[in-house]
Amino acid sequence: GSVWWLRYAACTNLKEESLRTKDKALAQEIQRRRESELFFGVRGYTQMPVKRIRLTELIELYLDHKQAEGLAGKTVKNYGKLLNHFGKFLKKDSYANQINQQMIEAFVSSRRAADCMPKTIRNEVFVLVGLFKWAMEGNYVTVNPLQRFKKPRRVVYDAPRYLTFEQYLALKAAITNPRFADIVDFYLLSGIRREEGKRLTSESFDFENMTLTVYQSKQGTTKRIPISPDLHQVARRLLARVKPGESIIPLHVSRLTGNFAAAREKAKLPESLTFHSLRHSFGSWLAAAGVDMRMIQELIGHRDATSTAIYVHAFDPNRRSAIERLHLPTTKAS
Repeated sequence: GSVWWLRYAACTNLKEESLRTKDKALAQEIQRRRESELFFGVRGYTQMPVKRIRLTELIELYLDHKQAEGLAGKTVKNYGKLLNHFGKFLKKDSYANQINQQMIEAFVSSRRAADCMPKTIRNEVFVLVGLFKWAMEGNYVTVNPLQRFKKPRRVVYDAPRYLTFEQYLALKAAITNPRFADIVDFYLLSGIRREEGKRLTSESFDFENMTLTVYQSKQGTTKRIPISPDLHQVARRLLARVKPGESIIPLHVSRLTGNFAAAREKAKLPESLTFHSLRHSFGSWLAAAGVDMRMIQELIGHRDATSTAIYVHAFDPNRRSAIERLHLPTTKAS
């Protein structure tokens, strides 16, 4: 609750200065301006000119940067689609440093008027946040138009899209390919995303310590998942079908989606259930087993607890005992 102050180095001969604000973001912006004034004014240096660049070119450079960082190709493509929505709204290829907060607000208002899904609008705003943050770092713009923009809240749907035990058994009965059946079980028991599974090889598994190392494309980080007994059996069968160094998931992500949809239709399950529902089922089944929300958040790899809030249950401090509670049902009674 304190008001922010600036404290200068002794060589400036400047006294402490109250910024008269409790807003950290605003205080940091004022600090950057003061530093710029001191460095370029007092010392007599010439400030590096901002690179004049059109929005389309900036977007292209940003997407190349994200791909070079290791972001999944499908995610990079989706970023491009979201950013192009903003470009189409502007109706002209403006210079990046001409984009202001009013334009962002008008864009969001137009998307709401067009009855776009709240989650889509939120994703568009956050991709724009990432774009202009990177543009600031690269000296493409001097002001971030989203610095003071109020971001849309996270959308939490009433009905989580996860499989009940009965739906799981019906789905498995509809799958005739044993390999795809194992793939479905692998994703459900690990809770990973489709693209993350495609990166897994024999080197991702440490059966001595019973852990699986997964690269999280969204966060750009890795996480280690304890291997449960059921996951161990499924992983061994998948590894036996591929050569060392090959992906244990040989199907393209579109085939994963298509095969799941075909099995779902055959089993007469709701269309709301998708391949990504296996990840939701991972969290939901752990919650049903009494695992705490914080533990589920760590295992599933969510950045914050908001996405995991639906899985709150009694606290269990042991990660391995938590993951070992996850079992595949064998009968309706179980």
